[in-house]
Amino acid sequence: NGQAFLSEAIESILSQTFRDFEFLVVDDGSTDATAGILSTYASRDARMRIFRHENKGRAESLNVGIRLAMGHYIARMDADDIALPDRLQVQVDFMERHLEVGLLGGAAELINTRGQVLRIVRPPLEDSEIRSLMLCGNNPMFHPAVVMRKEVALASGGYRKPLLDADDYDLWLRMSERSRLANLGKPILQYRIHS
Repeated sequence: NGQAFLSEAIESILSQTFRDFEFLVVDDGSTDATAGILSTYASRDARMRIFRHENKGRAESLNVGIRLAMGHYIARMDADDIALPDRLQVQVDFMERHLEVGLLGGAAELINTRGQVLRIVRPPLEDSEIRSLMLCGNNPMFHPAVVMRKEVALASGGYRKPLLDADDYDLWLRMSERSRLANLGKPILQYRIHS
């Protein structure tokens, strides 16, 4: 039920400087105008593929998206956030240069409902710093800003539903057993703060 910010989120992906991608949207049983908005955009851009199912929750919907994806990389985003124009380009470039990294995040601009930037949050960049924070129970990666190698995410077992809102943190821990983790220091996403 993300109709309020969905068009802005979609347009931020469709206008990326990196153009060669498939855009999978998993509609987890929305009951608002989401389906109509998605259909309109999908009819205009062949890169979009929409999958709709009854509400199964975030973890299962994310696993559906990972399984259906055709590419080597999975870039995550939520319906209320905004990808900055070069997000995919800088993340793909980094992943191509750092084959040991299986999960890559980045800095984020926190924005309000009107899109005004409240502040910039810069997470630790290096694998050792990220792991150190994770040992203390902190999640040093913005979930909607990550790019992951599909094979590493699948080999790690994907998202697990019983962990609810810690499903991302749980997956990062399991992926860290198979690859290195990293964050970009520059903002790549606007992360919306609202009720």
